[in-house]
Amino acid sequence: MASSKRVFVSALLAAVFFAGTAGASNKGVTIGCVLPLSGDQAEAGAQALKGIQLAFSAKSRFVDKAGLKLVLKDSGGGGDSMAEAMRELSADETVLAVVGMFTQANVGRALAASADGLAIIAPSAGAKQTVGQNGKRRIHWIEATDSGQAGLLAETAIKNLGLSRFAVLRPDDQYGAEMARLFAEAVKKNGGTVGVVEKFEAAQTDFRAQMTALGGMDDQHLRGAIFTYAKEHPEKSVDDLNDALRLTYGKGRSYPRITKTKGMPLTKNNFSFEMKVGYDALFLPAGYEQAGLILPALSFYNIADLVVLGTDRMLSPELVTIGGKYAENVLFTGEFYPTMSGEAARTFVDDFRNAVGDPPDAAAARYYDAMMITLTVAEGGGAGERKKMLDALDNLATYVGVTGTVTRGPDGNLEKSSLLFTVEGGKITEYEPPPPAPSQQ
Repeated sequence: MASSKRVFVSALLAAVFFAGTAGASNKGVTIGCVLPLSGDQAEAGAQALKGIQLAFSAKSRFVDKAGLKLVLKDSGGGGDSMAEAMRELSADETVLAVVGMFTQANVGRALAASADGLAIIAPSAGAKQTVGQNGKRRIHWIEATDSGQAGLLAETAIKNLGLSRFAVLRPDDQYGAEMARLFAEAVKKNGGTVGVVEKFEAAQTDFRAQMTALGGMDDQHLRGAIFTYAKEHPEKSVDDLNDALRLTYGKGRSYPRITKTKGMPLTKNNFSFEMKVGYDALFLPAGYEQAGLILPALSFYNIADLVVLGTDRMLSPELVTIGGKYAENVLFTGEFYPTMSGEAARTFVDDFRNAVGDPPDAAAARYYDAMMITLTVAEGGGAGERKKMLDALDNLATYVGVTGTVTRGPDGNLEKSSLLFTVEGGKITEYEPPPPAPSQQ
């Protein structure tokens, strides 16, 4: 088991983030931080730490006045290292709260290894808050929820874009099943319908079966289907052929269609064609690697002229690298991207660049917000002891951060609003939907 290392600041950034603390009154108050600074997730942990330290810099006046310090623990050795880090922080009575990079799989161990009065802020664990002693929430996730993402996509597609018919292509795992369920519920709530739903395996690279099930055909089969039918019915006009093709192939869904002809009768090469798909949008809750492979397949099988919707798992420059031109106009959710134009985001990006030299990623922004919330709550009355910190976190109603607005949901849990992104000209950019039609307002 890797030993946990206790440090107060990263040597690389100490001069930037804690300049001027020598004259502060030291009351021995600390915020614990558990991050994977070694192992497979070390890069993400390092980015998160930079965001956390930048938050300390932004709150330097309060930090200095309170004598507040950061206690850092490395969880890179795995679950045992993480549990040991939580035990050590719990035993340190100066620690008011812990900000950590936990997962849905190991957050239970973090909770079990910590004292019951210690608040845990975990902005990437993907689960609901856990209620501890005396009804106080021990864990605050402070992240965009799956239901929130599904709801935003469905509402935008139906109310702002005027779409109503949807298909789903999802990974065959728990995440894919849950996102498909949440999306279908959100579509129904907003007056739309979900038709065909297909699954694919995580390691899959050939999507022929899924494309066919979604109503797709490659050029050869599409042209052949039209020409064969036209040859068998030489008396039919183009309009009659299209009606017949719809009835023969469509069955209420997708069908081949003639778009242009140089004359009748049809020959193998004197007409243009398309696949008229029976839905307006495809929900694809896939990661950027899978999406980057699926998007070209959609085009190859003539599943076109529709909107592809995705979740925050698509938000990576690799989506464009892998998907190329086929990633254009895909619409997906996310929390943060360095090119965001909002004032808070621009200030954060500029400050981060000045301090570090490189642009921040989503992990840096997410943990910057998490630590800013923690310090803001402490400044507002939670800095005295753990119980006050728990109370202050439970009383937090809203917080506007770099990665979204945090509000108290109907179930009492903190929820972060998702943002919308798309790809334009080969670059990921924020998406501003058109206003809803009057009938949808």
